[in-house]
Formats: sequence, structure tokens, C-alpha cells
Amino acid sequence: MTTDRSSSDTSLGQLVSNVTGNVSSLVRLEIELAKSEIAQQAKQGAVGGALAAAAAFLVVLTVILASIAAALGLSRVMPDWAAFLVVGGVYLLLAVILVLISKRRFEKVKGPERATAAYEETKSVLTARAQVRDEAKSLGMSVPELAQHEADERARTAAREAARAAAAAPTTSTSSTSAGAAAVGTPGA
Repeated sequence: MTTDRSSSDTSLGQLVSNVTGNVSSLVRLEIELAKSEIAQQAKQGAVGGALAAAAAFLVVLTVILASIAAALGLSRVMPDWAAFLVVGGVYLLLAVILVLISKRRFEKVKGPERATAAYEETKSVLTARAQVRDEAKSLGMSVPELAQHEADERARTAAREAARAAAAAPTTSTSSTSAGAAAVGTPGA
């Protein structure tokens, strides 16, 4: 009996060690996943930022060209400044297009979704494990003893249900057997 208890303690210690190592590995891998997803999202954000910067530069060029066109328009005949205004209008149109593209890129940037889902799953598993441990502690049992107790309870419940089903089954078959015997006995009488 004593040797049985010490081997149980050793295996429990090994289990705790294994769980601790696994939880540590899981947390480390989830952090790596989060870093990877954040790096990917940062790249998308950088592209959106670059497009926004290009749009800002083109707006500055538009203002400069529009200013030059206005100055030349006052000093010259219509075709020169009209040409500058057309070029300025084209730059302004490009700036609007780039702003819309950068806005779409920024809208696609999201948080690390897979890492967050993995974290939530790990959290729920660890919370459930803590609840089992707390329940076992409140009953004065170890976690394996509680698991065995719950398995025994399930087995007892299944046995009770099987006994009820067996008790109900002969009543039905007895009445059909009696009816069959009566039917068999009637023609012979």
C-alpha cells in the first residue's frame, strides 16, 4: 500500500512537471505567433503609410503647380496657365486615388486574430483545470482521485440506467409472451 502511494506521488510529480513544461511551451509559441501576426500587420500599415505620404507629397506638388499656373496665368495668355492647371488637376486626381487606396490598406490592418483565439482557448482550458483542482481540494481529494470518483459516478449512473431498462424490458416481453401463449393455447382448446 505504501509503495503504491509513492509511485502515485512520483507519477503525479511527473505529470505536474510535464504540464508546466507544456504550458511554458504553449505560452512561448503563442507569443511567437502574436509577434509574427503583428509584423505582418505592421507591413500592411507601412504600405498604407507610404501611400498616404505619397499622396501628401502630390498634394504639395499640386499646390506648387497651381500657384505657378496662377502666376503664369496672370502674366501670360490663357494656354500657358491652362496647361499648368491641367497638370495640377492630374496630380490632384492621383492624390485622391492614392488617399483612397491607403484608406483601404489601413482598414485591412487588424490585430493578431489567431494568437488572440489561441490565448482565449488556453485561458479557458487552464481555468477549467483550476476549477477541477479547486473542486478536488474542496472535497479533500487529489485531481486523479476526483477523476476516478467522477468516472465511478458515471459508471454507477450507467448501471442504474441499464438496470431500469432491463427491469422495463421483461415486463413488455412477458406480456407479449403471455399473449402468444394464450393465442397458441386457444386453438388447441
